[in-house]
Amino acid sequence: MKDKCQAYIIGLFMTASIFWADVTVFGMPLNAVVILAATLLMLICDVWDGQKKHEPMFDGLSWLDIIIYLIGLLALISLVGKIIFNPTEYLKEMLAVMMVLMYYLLRKRRVITENQVMVFSIFGMITNTLLLWHYLVDDSFDFILQEMLNNNLAATWLVIVITINVVAFCIYDNKWFWHGANAVVGFFLLLVQKNIPSLVLTGILFFTLPFIYKPTKQLIKKDMQMFFVYAFMLCNMSLITGYTEVFDKELGLSYDLETSVYLELLLSVFGVFFFNFWDKLGNEDSKENIQRTRLFFRRVTVFLMLLLLAFIGVFAKGGSSLMPEVINKVVAQMRDNAASQKSLLVLMSESFGIAGVVLAMYFLYSILESLRNQRKLKATRQQKFARAVAFMFVLQSIFLTQCVATTVIYLVFVIVCVNNTRTAVKFSKEADSYETDNTDSMLQRSTDLGDSAQ
Repeated sequence: MKDKCQAYIIGLFMTASIFWADVTVFGMPLNAVVILAATLLMLICDVWDGQKKHEPMFDGLSWLDIIIYLIGLLALISLVGKIIFNPTEYLKEMLAVMMVLMYYLLRKRRVITENQVMVFSIFGMITNTLLLWHYLVDDSFDFILQEMLNNNLAATWLVIVITINVVAFCIYDNKWFWHGANAVVGFFLLLVQKNIPSLVLTGILFFTLPFIYKPTKQLIKKDMQMFFVYAFMLCNMSLITGYTEVFDKELGLSYDLETSVYLELLLSVFGVFFFNFWDKLGNEDSKENIQRTRLFFRRVTVFLMLLLLAFIGVFAKGGSSLMPEVINKVVAQMRDNAASQKSLLVLMSESFGIAGVVLAMYFLYSILESLRNQRKLKATRQQKFARAVAFMFVLQSIFLTQCVATTVIYLVFVIVCVNNTRTAVKFSKEADSYETDNTDSMLQRSTDLGDSAQ
């Protein structure tokens, strides 16, 4: 019950940070009031639960805790200064303080339960529905989404919604239709943003899961189902925007037809290799098949990295006469998107100077180090869920605009990921939900240890 309450409070926090930005209550933005109330509710829940269990409110701190608390201290000092000298512009600092407090309240979390994932997915669908209404019907609900629409935060928001639903679709036997439909709606809305960094990050997600989870046939089947749906929609956006009247012309959304043709050629080549590989796999998830699957995706990853490096080279030069014109078009679009992004490092630099950048870099490094240390650590599928989302958080923090609504959700998963590194996972031979490379299937129907532990 406590975990579900916490999930709803976090959902309230994340939606409040993008809703009702222009509505004021007692001279304060309504979203700030709701965020403050959500944080206080979480504090009451934590204190009450700690008193019942006779747990100390403060215990040992890790280096990551210290870094985050230092960020909170800088934000608090800046908040006090803004309230004294410029009381009209303090929302950013207040949100930073509230997020650090939220981190403190969630710092002991070890697992993400399926109920919490469902709550996050529901809040994501609510926001996606409002965005769909905005793009396909009219602007009746734009007053709710002003913060997201005015600050180009939709792409950042959609990446986390897509990540949660794609991973849930791949690892859960139940509610697969809900998560799959939610992911497809997210794909469509992300393509409407035409934000190339976010499109690339979403593509990376599909090729990350086979390395985080054991690549069984069931996992790869669901993962590739999502990938081909996403790729099909991407390749056909030029037809939707150029030859239909789905979108208002005032939106100015258009995809280049030549680019779509090249993407379809790449997709066809990948499809030939993938389905040839798929036909050679047996029906059983034997050790040999698992190794062959990992080898296949390693080769695909190497090819994609080389392709990405080529794009980066052309991007750095500002174009190339040796490359097809379509690549120069994509690079130009990437340059425009990159110039409009305010990543975590940029925001920390603007708010706290070089000290903020150093703290942010160490924070991201700590997450990557935690992920590296967990490569051979036995874990439940729920704990691996946290690894997947934590990895996406690092990528979006570097390449996309930082958004309070997404950061608070990412924090929940990052905390679980880091905590699983700090404490050794107790492995039981009777525990079906633990994954090892040589034993059980990930998707067997059994009681998840992570859920029962709560």
